[in-house]
Amino acid sequence: MLGAKLFMIGFDWQDYAAAPSRIFSFETLQAAGVFQGGLILALITAVLYMKQQGLAVLSTSDLFAPGVALGHAVGRLGCFAAGCCWGIECDLPWAVKFHDPVAFSLTGVPLEVALHPTQLYESGAELLLFGFLFSLADRKSTRLNSS
Repeated sequence: MLGAKLFMIGFDWQDYAAAPSRIFSFETLQAAGVFQGGLILALITAVLYMKQQGLAVLSTSDLFAPGVALGHAVGRLGCFAAGCCWGIECDLPWAVKFHDPVAFSLTGVPLEVALHPTQLYESGAELLLFGFLFSLADRKSTRLNSS
């Protein structure tokens, strides 16, 4: 969460520099942050932990991969709930419309416009990726245990 918040503040630095007290506001606390920042800080922390514990970094990272995909799937549901990262206009039956003026003020999402739910597409793809990676991790751990 720390990395996600730091990257969020970094990406919107002009807004925060104009009003530094916003960094400690309830609005900033409620915002999830930026996925890449969370991932980068988590990877750095994980590698440092693995080295400190004497774990093989690449083999251990293989076992972390399904969790990263699952975490990203959940994060994209958060994007959908917040109204950020929206898709282009469409007229498909599963198009979504955002109605909340707060979502517009925070993310700029167009209101009352039918949009592709790109957040849900990506969440579904990440769930499929999680399932695939989890099955590979399970096979790998089964092979390691039988050796």
